[in-house]
Amino acid sequence: MSVLLLLVVAIPAEAPAVVAAEEPESHWATRPVGVADEINLAALWALLDDRPYDVDDVLKFKTIATHKDGSTWVVFVPEPLTDRLAKLSESQLGDVAARWVEMPSVKERRFYEPAFRQGLADLRQLAIQARAKQKALLVRVTV
Repeated sequence: MSVLLLLVVAIPAEAPAVVAAEEPESHWATRPVGVADEINLAALWALLDDRPYDVDDVLKFKTIATHKDGSTWVVFVPEPLTDRLAKLSESQLGDVAARWVEMPSVKERRFYEPAFRQGLADLRQLAIQARAKQKALLVRVTV
């Protein structure tokens, strides 16, 4: 089973529409980011806050809408993480991505480092857009 992860800039109240949309990219700013699951994002959050990874942080990523057939749902990225991502400088991306992929919660899942650098760049870009538009960062998950 493949899982598709799509970052979306939207207001949380739009989550049901994000779930229902056949082509969300035609309505919202989006980026496909395969490394943006809750475990990886919680690890990134800990890294950016310079603290140890805490598995309980995963619970802070709340599902806010689910398709009636259960195939698609939308997860809200906590505001503090969106803020931290928006404040990253482009020059920090390489170092942060290299440290992110080495975190035990990520490393044991064997992700490829270049995907993390591009994923982090996309996360940063959409977080900046979300802050500029006073919107949130959401993850649309489709199985």
